[in-house]
Amino acid sequence: CSETILERPIYSKAFFKGQRCVIPADGFFEWNSTKGAEKVPYFVHRKQQEVKEETNEDGEKNLLMIAGLYDKCKLNNEDSTLFSASVITVSASKSISWLHHRMPAILETESEVQQWLHTGALKSRETLPLLHPRLCIDLYPVSKVVNSVSTNGPSCILKSEPPKKRKANTLEKFFGKKQKSSQEPPTNIVPESADDDKASI
Repeated sequence: CSETILERPIYSKAFFKGQRCVIPADGFFEWNSTKGAEKVPYFVHRKQQEVKEETNEDGEKNLLMIAGLYDKCKLNNEDSTLFSASVITVSASKSISWLHHRMPAILETESEVQQWLHTGALKSRETLPLLHPRLCIDLYPVSKVVNSVSTNGPSCILKSEPPKKRKANTLEKFFGKKQKSSQEPPTNIVPESADDDKASI
């Protein structure tokens, strides 16, 4: 994550060597794991209005440009080089914080992409301000088929109906009413003054 990119050797080594990369994506999936709520997958993508404004010359929609770090190594007894990449994450913006506390570090403009990739233009530490929460995203619920590794196609990002609120069962209704009634003040007690009434809120 961006907060520890200078501290953890596994990332700081690649960062200070200028091994910065950009990972383009249509979007990413995140599951709603709010306690007591039904787990539902959401597809997170660029806001449609912004995507339309930033179409390229061919009229194709731009992708999410996610900041990352790459590394490479030689495999044992092989001549080929193995490349790997890691997505950098930041604290979630208010656009997605209700769904998850983290989000990818998104580069919004072509200028930001070039600054991140051009290792000769900016020193490593000078690129850190590019890594911050963004509001340029939107999201919608999708089918749970995305949870299957064998599923890979347009069906994964088709919009589905939003989850319905779960109905409380009989026990929950009973204890809910009991708790609510116990929290209500007695009707036969009148506050001595308006100030006392305010202090009790």
